[in-house]
Amino acid sequence: MADRPEPYIKKQPGDIMLAADWNEAQVLARADIETVRTQAINGARLEPGSSARLAELALSGDLKFSNGKSLLQSLDALTASIKTASDAKFDRSGGTLEGGLVVKGELSVTGLAKLGGGAQVSGPIKLRTLTTIEEGDGKWSNFGSNAYYDGTWRRVDNGRAGVNLHMQGENAEGQEFRFYRIEANGQAGNIAVLGSTLSYLRDSHLAIGSTSVENAESWTRVLDVFSNSSTKLSVRANTVDSRVMAHVSGIYGAPAGMVVGTRSAHPLSFINEGKLNTTLQTTYIDMLCSASGPLRISSNWTGKPDNNRAWAEISNDTSSHKTLMIIGNKANDGSTRRVSVWDRLEVNGSFHVNGNATMSGQLEVNNGVVFENNLGAHIQRDGVLYRYGGQAYIGVDDHLFVYDWGRNKSIHLDVMNSKINYNSDLRLKEDVAPLSSVLDTVRQLRGVSYRWKDGDGERQLGFIAQEVEAVLPELVSEGPNGMKQMSYTSLIPLLLEAVKAQQAQIDELKAR
Repeated sequence: MADRPEPYIKKQPGDIMLAADWNEAQVLARADIETVRTQAINGARLEPGSSARLAELALSGDLKFSNGKSLLQSLDALTASIKTASDAKFDRSGGTLEGGLVVKGELSVTGLAKLGGGAQVSGPIKLRTLTTIEEGDGKWSNFGSNAYYDGTWRRVDNGRAGVNLHMQGENAEGQEFRFYRIEANGQAGNIAVLGSTLSYLRDSHLAIGSTSVENAESWTRVLDVFSNSSTKLSVRANTVDSRVMAHVSGIYGAPAGMVVGTRSAHPLSFINEGKLNTTLQTTYIDMLCSASGPLRISSNWTGKPDNNRAWAEISNDTSSHKTLMIIGNKANDGSTRRVSVWDRLEVNGSFHVNGNATMSGQLEVNNGVVFENNLGAHIQRDGVLYRYGGQAYIGVDDHLFVYDWGRNKSIHLDVMNSKINYNSDLRLKEDVAPLSSVLDTVRQLRGVSYRWKDGDGERQLGFIAQEVEAVLPELVSEGPNGMKQMSYTSLIPLLLEAVKAQQAQIDELKAR
């Protein structure tokens, strides 16, 4: 026990204490108490086991416990112990968290998060980065029930091998979608997308089949699908099966390259400005469908322009008519199909017309015009050339002219008066000379009667061209077939002069 201090005024037994001494002792005691209240307490001088009640404690040194350690050392040790326990639970490689984990706020994982068993939560899981669900061997797992999460775990696509993942967007910018990876029936590695709307990837590209996106032209968004042999984008709706394909060796009879079309028996259509432009069928193509003049290109004549006045058709017909057909529209009068050729039409082969042909311009034919079919009746019109009863006819009204425009010469067939007029204008002639020795010349000519070898047996009157050529070579020429031909009308002047010469001789004899 510590030494007791001496009293302020020591009183012996029997002493009488004066009032002044009592008051002085009270003053000294109050002064000592005030000094102790306002001055620092040396904790080292406190009795062990003693206790004190302090309203306010200010320490100038360490507050130590009975084991000799300071309070700060004990708190540091406690913090380190808590951190060690935390690291052991949450930040330890290869560790296992036993028991349930409750996170009332957001849980952020900066590294790879692996779920080895079932993950159960009471609220929605928000995946803000690409998340991989793996097992120990790094493969996609089959969660047994093929479950997904949208507030409650449930079964989806029961019986389908693989793993299903369902994600719900936070707002209208990311609609829900589901996808699953197939691991059975020869479909290993394929991913199918289900649901009503596929959420899009914002501010990014997407590559399938390659580790980088091909974007040489710097497009804002790119979906890049790559393969060394073939790729296909399949777009289906019920029984409609359409696709876009790229193939290095060709497919469906198409050469290597890009193939667009349908695999099912449905047409392929192209829309422009919200309107149908072109529809491709198996046997025909309809073009300009929403325009005022649609055109069909077919492999066999379909008769589309027959009952559709605005339609026209080009048909490579191999069944009914067995020819390339160009069929016009009926826009003119609603009943007559018309095909018009503007500017110049060149026909390098035979030109066959089975029906009426109306041309507003010129017709130039390099190899001739052939009328193969015989008409059932004559065409009673002016300026018509046709075939009837195996014979060729030229229909004229009064007159027919055969004109040489380069030489300004013509032959005039005056059908109305049944005569032929020839050019005889002096302005077309030069070196004009009278005929001489006409009677001697006429005496050398021989008129004959004959029948044509390939004729109908009727006897004709005329000359032999070789005999006339020996006397009057200017009247005989050679035709394109090498046969001799002569101008009978050219004999008229000679015969006229011979008659005049003979008449002169008669007159002279009469005058004697």
